[in-house]
Amino acid sequence: MGYSINTAKYHYIEWYGWDEKAGAKGVFVSSELYNSENDAFETVNLSKIENYTVVILDLSKQLLAGWKEAEPEPTR
Repeated sequence: MGYSINTAKYHYIEWYGWDEKAGAKGVFVSSELYNSENDAFETVNLSKIENYTVVILDLSKQLLAGWKEAEPEPTR
């Protein structure tokens, strides 16, 4: 099962096993990170490059928080 988040610069994906008994995501399997500005066809996975550790941690936290947390504040 894959879960992803897109920002203006990155596309980040987390892959998990599927727990059929619980009907929910299981254990983390792997991740992918693509620079959408420089790699529109997502050919270079940056997730194993140490320089991107902070980016991955930030995007993973945002992904875990869910899409509702990413919504902009309403303007008045």
